[in-house]
Amino acid sequence: MQSTLTEITAERDALKAEAAKKNAELEDLKKQIGDEKKASTALIEKHGKEKAAQQKVTDELHSHLDATNAKLREVIDKYNTLNQANKQLIDEHVKLNTTQQATSTELKVCSAKNLKMLTVSKEVIENYRKCQEKDWVDAVVDSEPLLQLNTVKFEKMLQDVEDRINREEYDEKTKQVAP
Repeated sequence: MQSTLTEITAERDALKAEAAKKNAELEDLKKQIGDEKKASTALIEKHGKEKAAQQKVTDELHSHLDATNAKLREVIDKYNTLNQANKQLIDEHVKLNTTQQATSTELKVCSAKNLKMLTVSKEVIENYRKCQEKDWVDAVVDSEPLLQLNTVKFEKMLQDVEDRINREEYDEKTKQVAP
């Protein structure tokens, strides 16, 4: 019994030593768990701060993006307005060019008619002179006084018309060459 008691006592002491060892390990593990809890709490706080900072940056970027989109819409609206105004100006330019071409054609027609009128007027004057060259009795009766002031005045008017037509033709040719 003594030997059993010694065995039991030795076993008990061994179990106590093992229990003390296990308790020491348990304390070490509790200490490690506490340290890890502190580290994880610090990590959670750090991640929370980083998340808050990232959220702030994200909010700022969204705000900047919204402002940029608003400006972009404004620029697009202005572009569309300017594009429409440009189309209107192009249409007006085409109409004005068409009008100018029609006017130019009309002026050429008028110039040609004026030249024809000048030719006819010269023929009338020539015929008038021929009428004045009738025999001397008819000439004295039908003609103007000896100075022929009316004939000279009429010829001067005719020459003025011819000079003006020539000047207009020259100006028209100069304008066509200039562009």
